[in-house]
Amino acid sequence: MLLKDPLVTVVMSTYNDANYISDAVDGILRQSYRNIELRILVDGSTDETLEVLKKYTDPRVYVKYRENRGKAASMNELISDAQGEYILINDSDDVSAIDRVSRLIAEFKKYPEIVLVQSGYSLIINGKVVCPKARELNSEKCAEEIRNYRLPELDPTTMVRADVAKLYLFNEKLRIGQGIDFIYRIAEKHPMRVVGEALYYYRYNPKSITKVNRQKKIEYLTEVMNLARKRRGEEPVTYDTILAQQGTGRKAADNNLSGHFTESVYTLIESGRRWQAIVVACYSLRFLGDGLRFGKPLLYAVTPLWLGRMGRACFGQNRR
Repeated sequence: MLLKDPLVTVVMSTYNDANYISDAVDGILRQSYRNIELRILVDGSTDETLEVLKKYTDPRVYVKYRENRGKAASMNELISDAQGEYILINDSDDVSAIDRVSRLIAEFKKYPEIVLVQSGYSLIINGKVVCPKARELNSEKCAEEIRNYRLPELDPTTMVRADVAKLYLFNEKLRIGQGIDFIYRIAEKHPMRVVGEALYYYRYNPKSITKVNRQKKIEYLTEVMNLARKRRGEEPVTYDTILAQQGTGRKAADNNLSGHFTESVYTLIESGRRWQAIVVACYSLRFLGDGLRFGKPLLYAVTPLWLGRMGRACFGQNRR
């Protein structure tokens, strides 16, 4: 049985995030759920990240600095040091909603059989939180997603039982996609759920390696996919196969930003928030110069729900 307020360890690996890490740390320290510890590993940063972190005197914050070894190694060190019963992932340039921890813990209490829970998320674009995307998925639906090599939700939205995280850890041979691989390996063996609320704010960074070097991202995605296929006794896939499976939005330099807008609009309409869907669709039009696909959210926003469902059934669903 869970204690009333089990200790939650928040793990945050950072490298040269001096401009944003205060937002990430503040988002954790103002959580409505108070029984937390925040462990931050500065992975050889060469900017002012460490200096920024020195201003925090909250006894729940633990900061460690060492030479650069990569994110997977940093996450493993943080997980190994964690004292909590649950581990919450938070990237060092992203922000948690004020009730993120309390809502995820509530899910564990409600469904004690699960070992991992994720949530929906919004984007941070130019400092503004926009286009929430959230859908509730039960353990059966999550298992189906994993079987089909789809991540139920964005990997840094994850909270996981500490004993399970310490058993699986991150694959330090992977430079990109470590979080996807981590969740695949856990969810192949254990039940998980997704909370249908946008509790995480993901900072859209067009200069990140996954945006700038699309080839490198697909190479690592292929590697992650083939590790999973090997575990499941299936034949490997090639780089070209993975590339062919990428939709137009995924192949674009914006990493399917238009797809996120479209999915946000659709999920808002399904939950009865048509006006908020229109607001999101209008914001998407700001990017129309990057491609006509940014007009698609507006089509969904003004289309009857039954017709939108028909369109998705015919043409498929955008996924991040």
